[in-house]
Amino acid sequence: MCYKYDYAIGNMKDYSNEGNAGNPIEIRAISNENIIRKIYSLPLRDAYGKKK
Repeated sequence: MCYKYDYAIGNMKDYSNEGNAGNPIEIRAISNENIIRKIYSLPLRDAYGKKK
């Protein structure tokens, strides 16, 4: 959902098709995912793939 939100607010100018941990789109997506995980008392995601 974060990707759709970024697109809707025009925040995709830093988009690259590379799915890697340094991609700003992925960083925002993981941050938002962790907000939801915290609400539901789930373990936070601290890595992207195998990269912390």
